[in-house]
Amino acid sequence: MSRFGITLPPAQPLAFSINDRDVAISADGTRLAYTAGDQAQLMVRALDQLDAVPLAGIANARAPFLSPDGRWIGFFDRLDEGFTTGPVVQRGALRKVSTSGGPPIAICPLTGASRGASWGPDDSIVFATSDPSTGLLRVPASGGEPEVLTKPDTAKGERDHYFPSMLPGARGVLFTITTGSGLANRQVAVLDLKTGQRQNVDSVRKSGRVRRDGTPDSYRWRALWAVRFDLATLTVVGDPGAAQSSRC
Repeated sequence: MSRFGITLPPAQPLAFSINDRDVAISADGTRLAYTAGDQAQLMVRALDQLDAVPLAGIANARAPFLSPDGRWIGFFDRLDEGFTTGPVVQRGALRKVSTSGGPPIAICPLTGASRGASWGPDDSIVFATSDPSTGLLRVPASGGEPEVLTKPDTAKGERDHYFPSMLPGARGVLFTITTGSGLANRQVAVLDLKTGQRQNVDSVRKSGRVRRDGTPDSYRWRALWAVRFDLATLTVVGDPGAAQSSRC
């Protein structure tokens, strides 16, 4: 385990968004991707280098995420040329680009603002948008028509499903259920991709992510929490504990 700080150059401040995960790190811990500046320029930095490198020609990028092998960066293009935008229907595209640069490749068009994506070991991408008519969607990383995995259960007060995180082995995906505004109205759930069944993992969380060992992390009341998770049964084992305090 290593601990270090990353200081961004004044000309490349983080393009922070309260609705996105603004920073992504590769599975092997060697590469960082984030968006910077007013134009949301997509940046990539090898952690053995001092400076991040802008990927030419990519602006208005949101919520970057990396492929399992670290060779590709996926991102949301919210102002895609050829699509209309507006206060009700905001259209864009899901794209990918090589970490070494080059032209971005369209994966699929989408409706709504970005609400997280995760690139699985089966080379599929599970993602979410602010479109309340769908929850989680899945698309091949090579491109294609998105498949709807979940829809909010309005009878139970669900508003939307956000922030997917694929589990090791592509057996399931963690995600956040919103039932209202504020942290007290969010729950972490898991979807079994084999059966289509889903169940709540824990409540009063902002979002869930999974470590490489299958342990989900969650943000809860200004602290980072962790709980053991059985990947075979997709169930929590034991009680959560605070892993680190947070000022977020």
